[in-house]
Amino acid sequence: MTVAQASTSQTGTATAPASGSQPPAAQPSAAQPSTSQPGSSGDTGGSGDDTGGSQSGTGDQGGGTDSGSGAAASPQEPAQENTTPPPPPLNPTLDAQAKLLLQQLTAKQLDPRLPAVALPDWFAQQIGKRAEIDWTTGDCSDEADFSGSGSDNGGASGASYDPALCTEGQALFYGPDGKASLDRYVVLQITVGSRQTGVNRVPTAYGPDSVTIFVFDGSSTRTLSRLSELTSALQSMN
Repeated sequence: MTVAQASTSQTGTATAPASGSQPPAAQPSAAQPSTSQPGSSGDTGGSGDDTGGSQSGTGDQGGGTDSGSGAAASPQEPAQENTTPPPPPLNPTLDAQAKLLLQQLTAKQLDPRLPAVALPDWFAQQIGKRAEIDWTTGDCSDEADFSGSGSDNGGASGASYDPALCTEGQALFYGPDGKASLDRYVVLQITVGSRQTGVNRVPTAYGPDSVTIFVFDGSSTRTLSRLSELTSALQSMN
C-alpha cells in the first residue's frame, strides 16, 4: 500500500496531504488463537500531522501474533482392536437331529463306487486304529461371519447370520507318545443344513456333493471331493 507524502512549503509549514490520501486506521491482524493480547503492547503509529515529518507513521502494530498455529494439537486416540466373539452355542436339538441323520447315511449314497455301509462304520474301517475319531456338529467354517453386534451385518441376532451346519468326523492320528494330536488328521465333513433352516433330516437328499474331506499329512492339506479317494490318501500317510 502506497502512503501519501506530505509536501513541505518554502516557509517550513506542512501542507496537509490530498483529500482521500490519508491512510485508513490500521486493522487488527487476523485473529489466530494466542495467549498474547493483539496490539496491546505496540505503538498506535503516527497521526500523519507532524509538521516535520514527510511520511505518515505506520507505527508498530504490536506484534501480538504467534509464529505457531496457536491451537493445541489434539491427542490421537489409540486404535481399538476389533475382537470377534465366538459364535453362539449350537441348539442341542440340531445336534441331536444331525446325529440321527448320520446313522441313516451310507457310504454308497455319497459315493456310488462304495458299499452300502453306514457312513460312520465305513469311515472307522478306513481309519483303523491309527487315530481317534470324534463326530461333532457345528458351523462349517471357523471363519463364519459373526460380530456379536445383533444387527444384520453378521451379529448373532441379525437375519444375515445363517452359517451352514456340518457334521464332521474328525480323526486325529496318534503321535509317538500314543496320544491323539493335530500333527496329522482327517476330517470328513457333511453339509447338513444351516442354523436358521435347521438340519435336513431326509437321508435321500444327500449325495456326493454333500461331502468334503480334508487330509493333513503333517506338511500340507489335501481336499478330496469323493469318499473313494480317501483310501489312497491314507496310504500316502503311512
